Amino acid sequence: MRFVPKATPPNRPRSSRPPRNRATGPKRQPQAPLEAKRQTEVGPKRQPAPAAHPEPSGWRPPPSLVILVPFALAIGANYLHPWPMANESLKRLGVPLIFVSLAGMYWATREMNRYGTTKVAWRAGAALVTSGPFAWSRNPAYLAFFLWCVGAALLFDTWWPIAILPAVFAAFHPLVIRPEEAYLCQQFGAEYDAYRARVRRWI
Repeated sequence: MRFVPKATPPNRPRSSRPPRNRATGPKRQPQAPLEAKRQTEVGPKRQPAPAAHPEPSGWRPPPSLVILVPFALAIGANYLHPWPMANESLKRLGVPLIFVSLAGMYWATREMNRYGTTKVAWRAGAALVTSGPFAWSRNPAYLAFFLWCVGAALLFDTWWPIAILPAVFAAFHPLVIRPEEAYLCQQFGAEYDAYRARVRRWI
């Protein structure tokens, strides 16, 4: 029996392909800090917008209290020392005057709402209202408030609120009107000066 040696297969040439990368998918990037990631998703923090007009400095009494407190004291004085009205026709004017005054206050308030401005005298205003009742008076709401006091005095049948009304009106000017006009002049400048020259303070 004769043994024949097996033929050795020739060496195959190595492939020129680069070796396969066993890692599947793209390489992972290092994770950004959590705070930076949140800032990217949410965006930069918004800074509060500055107020268009700063609040007026100093304390000012509410205009309604300057009128209502003396009115309540006058009604109390009438109970201690009655001072009735002898004329019946004057008493009947009380209800119409109250309705007219409330309508005036509503008109002024609605006009201020149209401009988006404040109705509180000691807070900063957003706009200068010059239309509606403000085209005839710079203080139509206050004027209607004083008219309400007269109508309520007639309805209560007493002269006391009407008797003290000049003193309340005189105190109302330095306590409310003068600081408010100074604030409006500071904030609106020439615009308010032109409005003040065109329209009276009261009527």
